[in-house]
Amino acid sequence: VWVGNLCYLTDIFEKLNILNRSLQGHDANIMVMHDKLRAFEATLDLLIEKTKQRRYRLLPRLAQYLESTEEVDNIPFIVEHLQSLKAEFNKYFPELGTDEFDVVRNPFEAVVNVLENDDQAQEELVRLREDSAAKMVFTTRNISDFWIAMKPEYKILSDRAIRLLMAFPSTYQCESAFSVMVTLKSKSRNRLNLQHDIRVCLAKTGPNIDLLVSN
Repeated sequence: VWVGNLCYLTDIFEKLNILNRSLQGHDANIMVMHDKLRAFEATLDLLIEKTKQRRYRLLPRLAQYLESTEEVDNIPFIVEHLQSLKAEFNKYFPELGTDEFDVVRNPFEAVVNVLENDDQAQEELVRLREDSAAKMVFTTRNISDFWIAMKPEYKILSDRAIRLLMAFPSTYQCESAFSVMVTLKSKSRNRLNLQHDIRVCLAKTGPNIDLLVSN
């Protein structure tokens, strides 16, 4: 039973590691993070159901061990652990109001009533949905670039979308900055003021060499 539990824990921690890696990256936003977390919680529900049915194909190491031994699988431990893990996820990642996500993801398919508390935003959404040029921009750019491009004509709607997209959903970028700092600030450069150096290392914008030379 102990070895069976160990195999199960190996499988479930692998799934957690995969989730953790999927939540890292520069272009992630709160909508993407929310979808992946809710998908993992749905996976936990599925694992609980399959475990009660003694079907372990989704836990390959445990399944392989049970096929090679006469030991009885410890169902109560596994179900209890999965339920506890889901409870912890609900505690740390409470449900968000996701109605506005649809407007940001695809304003041309979203329901106008989602913005029922903001009449001006509703009016802009109605106009945007009939804007053929905006539809062309939407098909050729990512979400962030699209809403920035829409800001001059649809300011209220764009401001709402940009505020949502700007939220930092993880500490990934902060941790990346610390990693860069450790590389720059060595024992030989421990008095270095990192402000400008680290900005150059982290920025995605390339330098305008012609402008710098002309100055």
